[in-house]
Amino acid sequence: MHNNNDTITATKLVRNLAAAVNHVRNTGKSLSITKGNQAIAVLAPPPKKGLSIGQLIELLGNLPPLEDKGRQFSKDVQKVRHASELPDNPWD
Repeated sequence: MHNNNDTITATKLVRNLAAAVNHVRNTGKSLSITKGNQAIAVLAPPPKKGLSIGQLIELLGNLPPLEDKGRQFSKDVQKVRHASELPDNPWD
């Protein structure tokens, strides 16, 4: 269906669409579509969701420190818990 460069002619693509889609799905590699000697399109897998590890590390490194805010948040949660009157459990 395709050569080592992961290319396919437009004619072969029309005749072997399911195989071409499966190739992209199974290998995760793009497939260049040619007409004559010219590349005209690319059949590619969808972009991956989320962040790369490098992007995640950079994002976490740029977050502000939570030292005081984290402690204050914990105190606020404790205040809410102590001030709340939860109803009796109807399942008991």
